[in-house]
Amino acid sequence: MPNFNQGPPRKTPEKITSPEISAEFIENLFNSKKFKETFKRTFNAVGRDAREWGFTVFKALRSEKVLYSKPIGGEWEDETVLGVAELEVHAKIKKNRRLEKENFFILLRLHFHNISPNEDRVVIPSAEDLMTMSNVREGNSDNTNYGTPPIGTIALRTSPENSKLLLFQENIDHPIQREGIFKDLADSVQELLHNNDSQEEIIRILKFYGYKTAFIPDFSGEMTKENIKLLKSFAFKPKAVSEEDEDEM
Repeated sequence: MPNFNQGPPRKTPEKITSPEISAEFIENLFNSKKFKETFKRTFNAVGRDAREWGFTVFKALRSEKVLYSKPIGGEWEDETVLGVAELEVHAKIKKNRRLEKENFFILLRLHFHNISPNEDRVVIPSAEDLMTMSNVREGNSDNTNYGTPPIGTIALRTSPENSKLLLFQENIDHPIQREGIFKDLADSVQELLHNNDSQEEIIRILKFYGYKTAFIPDFSGEMTKENIKLLKSFAFKPKAVSEEDEDEM
């Protein structure tokens, strides 16, 4: 006989995967056709217009789905208006319920610096570059409730075929809290412009302030095995915002 006291069948609880940016995902991202094509378009635009150009890569919190902004250049030689292109991606996400449920955040922000007489040798993050990445981190946390520091990438076009890349990312566990640090850091970096070993010193200073870094001195659009090994170090597992708050106490 049927058991009428038995309630309706229980739904199996949905398995919630922990967000993780794996080393394999990082490798696949930089080796992907989409990344190479977007980088090439941006690289060519810099050579054509002699202005700063860049693009942004968004990632879904719990899947490996990514969205790219269009490459965009600034109105002046020393600016990139990546925020404008990012707003277009945010608008696209809001119009699509399926995308909206994915909790996209900014994973990578890449822009070219216009080459100055001092920058033909070294890649230098400005105070604004560092502060912007910190602000993006805060926006990521607000959107996803996870601490997801973006990977900043500054590129220099050094020839019609090649460029240099400097990647940096704030400490996963301890966000930089004081804005003055960005100016102090940038001032320290600027003092090294004329040193022969300035690129190594710039990286050393960034690491001293807790940044994860990688430097690729000769990039022609294809990542070498050595490059990929460096980039894999940017794999990380985001913490829930509540966990980050506890760490700060």
